[in-house]
Amino acid sequence: MTQEGFKKILDRRKYSYEEKGSKIIVTHNGNIELGSLTTLARDVIFSSNNLAVQLYSLKVLPEDVEFLNRGSVYLDRLKSLPKGIIFSNKEWITLRSVTSLPEDMVFSNGESIILTSLSTIPKGVIFSNGGFVQINKFGHHLAFGKNSFWEGNIKGVDNGMLFNMMIKLGLFDRK
Repeated sequence: MTQEGFKKILDRRKYSYEEKGSKIIVTHNGNIELGSLTTLARDVIFSSNNLAVQLYSLKVLPEDVEFLNRGSVYLDRLKSLPKGIIFSNKEWITLRSVTSLPEDMVFSNGESIILTSLSTIPKGVIFSNGGFVQINKFGHHLAFGKNSFWEGNIKGVDNGMLFNMMIKLGLFDRK
């Protein structure tokens, strides 16, 4: 999708935005409901004015998209994430169909992450989100991090740190 095409969609939905250089910054104060979009323009920033960003049907997410919104992000049909994607939203991230992550992926959202189809986690992935990480693909329901109901069993190491250490050691990298 081109930036011009994306701006037309925002205009039709009456979602306010600003342009700064090559970036489109969605400034609408409320939910962004674009559930039927299958692709998105490059260089889009969902700003802190936005509540939930609902992109349920998105199949392609270009590089240089940033989620800085106050609410959750819903990307249910997306199968992979590009390099350079930034999740710094304040609530949940739902990535139900994502099967792989880029090596340098860092999650820094405020709440939990749902990754129910993930089949591998490269060594460079870091989860520094504020809630738990739910993964079902490895044959078990795994939930690590804050509010995961598992306290960990190594004194002085919380389960979020343990999860990131396990990733760094390559325990989830099935290449």
